[in-house]
Amino acid sequence: PLKAEKAMLSGTVKMWNEEKGFGFIAPGDGGADLFAHRSVLQTTDGLAKGDEVEYDEQKGKERAIKVCGGSGKGAGKGASGG
Repeated sequence: PLKAEKAMLSGTVKMWNEEKGFGFIAPGDGGADLFAHRSVLQTTDGLAKGDEVEYDEQKGKERAIKVCGGSGKGAGKGASGG
């Protein structure tokens, strides 16, 4: 029998550095923030602080994988913080 796919987890982008291509996601159920790299994004739009996202968690590491969602506000070289 096939294993049932587990539901994606949800959280909020706490910090995203578009230039360096990484950031952190605060899990919706609490717990430690998860590291996320642009290579795990399921979208080309990029992320921005405050975006609601869905993701899977990599076992044994505080790392988000298969991240989807986001506003795309973080994409592009013209984005500046502050």
